[in-house]
Amino acid sequence: MTVAAPRAPRRLLAADRPVGMAARATVAALLDAMAPAVRAARAGDPEGIHQLRVAMRRLRASLALFEGALPHTVTSLEDELATLGRTVGAVRDLDVLASAVARHGRRIDAALAPASATIVRHVRERRAAAHALAVDALDAPRTRRLLERLARLADGRGGGAPIGSVAADLVRPLARDFARAARRVDAAASPAILHRARIRAKRLRYALEALARLGGSSTRELASRLAALQGLLGDQRDATTQHAWLAGEIPAFVGDAEALVAAGAIGEALRRRARKLARKAPGACRRVARPKLVAAALRELESAAPRARREAA
Repeated sequence: MTVAAPRAPRRLLAADRPVGMAARATVAALLDAMAPAVRAARAGDPEGIHQLRVAMRRLRASLALFEGALPHTVTSLEDELATLGRTVGAVRDLDVLASAVARHGRRIDAALAPASATIVRHVRERRAAAHALAVDALDAPRTRRLLERLARLADGRGGGAPIGSVAADLVRPLARDFARAARRVDAAASPAILHRARIRAKRLRYALEALARLGGSSTRELASRLAALQGLLGDQRDATTQHAWLAGEIPAFVGDAEALVAAGAIGEALRRRARKLARKAPGACRRVARPKLVAAALRELESAAPRARREAA
């Protein structure tokens, strides 16, 4: 099953549209795009699980971006989306882990292929349990109420200044947060520092993508570089957590010597991958956090202000 990645349609953000109206229209578009992902995720489709997780992250990012133009209740909506996202995310993490175990298992001794398959089956058993919990969460009254509240929010009226006149101000604090986090990424950066940089990059990227209709080539270039950095740091975090997960599951393979050997070999491969990606992180952060590129993107968003005035005239 193919599920399209949810994105906020750029046409909704005409420069003269009131920020409150633009915020609600963005939420509505993301909710519409999320519906097929919910159905696919409930059915167990791995891509549906992935796109539902992304959709909820984009929704949370949009609620945070437009918080000042929306009712104060958006904070509780963000919290509930985060809780549901963790439940769905656990399934996605196990999908990625099963793929990683299978991939690295093919690269070790061919004689250990059956043992690697044993580990993959173990991961998939855990995945089945996690998916059952996710389905329960998606079908729960709490989730139905959450979606109803989001739908009411999307249907509400919104005012405020034209989105074109405030776009740069919405993005500027996110750009500062990312720059601070990126500066801390060096050769000795801890997993916590790398994780913080990834989260800040993701928030800035989603904001730029939501407002891309108001920007230009620099805005798009910065968003593209942030997406690449987010991917690298995400892969690094995946390898780190996958190594830790396998180490924690070792007792499940006691009595199966070959599975223990395979788990150790795969775990070591994941550890090496995590270290390799961590070494790339400082340079990758520097390539994205270029002051001139960030400043150019902000100038493009600032230029939406006079455009908003012209469109409103």
